[in-house]
Amino acid sequence: MTPDAIRKKQQRRDRDARRGRLGKGGGISLSALERWIRRPELAFPKPRMIGQRRFWVEAEILAWLESREVAA
Repeated sequence: MTPDAIRKKQQRRDRDARRGRLGKGGGISLSALERWIRRPELAFPKPRMIGQRRFWVEAEILAWLESREVAA
């Protein structure tokens, strides 16, 4: 793998967050995540589907969390 390919792979990993990663390392409980997804009035960011898995853009999640803190 070339250094450029490795760098691109790391950038993708940094930008994408899976459900498990949000729960384990992100401090978001999986039950809270599922609740936010089911409630459209919360305007939680839409996931990207890759196969049968859901992925979110981490920057969108952080922006959403920040907007919720301001509203609270």
